Amino acid sequence: AMGAVIGPPGEAMEELDSPYRRCAGRADRDRQGAVVAIQYRRENEPKGESSIGS
Repeated sequence: AMGAVIGPPGEAMEELDSPYRRCAGRADRDRQGAVVAIQYRRENEPKGESSIGS
């Protein structure tokens, strides 16, 4: 179980909700979170902006 907390990048998405990950891997989470946020915003900004507003 402990190994999963600092597992390979493939498991990162599931671990984002883990309190252990949020504490021990804060730097990694922030870095990955920024990348995910950029990708998410780039995908959803044009059409998602109006959807979020309504």
